[in-house]
Amino acid sequence: MLGVALIAVVWTLIAQRTRSVVSIEVQGGDGGGLPRATPKEEGLDGDAMAVGAARAFEAGAQALLITRHGHLVFEQYRHGVDAHSPVVADELARLLLTLAAGAVRPPVALNSTVGFEGGALATRISAASHMSYPQFLARAIWQPLNASSARFLASVPGALVRADCCFEAQLLDWLRVGALMLEDGRFEGTQVLPAGWIRRVINATADPGRGSGVWLAPSAVGSEPFASEGVFFIRGSGGTRLWMVPKFDLAVLLVSDARSGPTAVRPDDTRLPNVVMRALHAEAAGGAHGLDALVPGH
Repeated sequence: MLGVALIAVVWTLIAQRTRSVVSIEVQGGDGGGLPRATPKEEGLDGDAMAVGAARAFEAGAQALLITRHGHLVFEQYRHGVDAHSPVVADELARLLLTLAAGAVRPPVALNSTVGFEGGALATRISAASHMSYPQFLARAIWQPLNASSARFLASVPGALVRADCCFEAQLLDWLRVGALMLEDGRFEGTQVLPAGWIRRVINATADPGRGSGVWLAPSAVGSEPFASEGVFFIRGSGGTRLWMVPKFDLAVLLVSDARSGPTAVRPDDTRLPNVVMRALHAEAAGGAHGLDALVPGH
């Protein structure tokens, strides 16, 4: 029992010691690329997606990546960003905490009746796994995803590094997390998390519209409803979003610092993913008629 108690506070001790270091590494795999396919091979209208991408970049986007069935079908970058550029998000950190809770044997329970408390959950994971939370996250989630090494950052210089804040990961690795969410805890054929855990993560919420790190359709701020049921998403800084559409096995990652710059606009949570979903519908409809329906007057 003494050993378990000591392990339970390892994350806290490490975090306290990193007030001057300002980051904690989460070791990954080789960070290789994702399988690729053409939009047409995955049933998407490439011309329609290009129109949607052009609009996103006009509004200040820095990157747009789209996967279907785990295949990267579209990627464009601006302003010096590429597939390996780091993106920081509190909500990705929160989501990884709830995913890691499912990887512990037996899983650490998620409490949906009280507010989310990241430090307490990290301590419970550490106690159950007999290792620090960053070490367990690396072994149980990050390395099975073959993601590049990532890190937790202090929110400001000299601050305490927290398990539910400021997780910095490369763009492609956000899409690996998206694939894990869409495939019921599987990644490239390997069951990383127990079947059914993803649904528990999505449902674990003290707010009717939001799970632990996951936003649901009722909380979306946009000009129109989502074009498919069951869409959920993660918000990064500014206009950065990772949308996941289970019905179509589709993930859309937009990287955008919408809070700055002369073309800054209020982020819209629904418009871009709807363009992509309708591009899928347009391809199914076939020909110019489908694109015309997506972008009137095209």
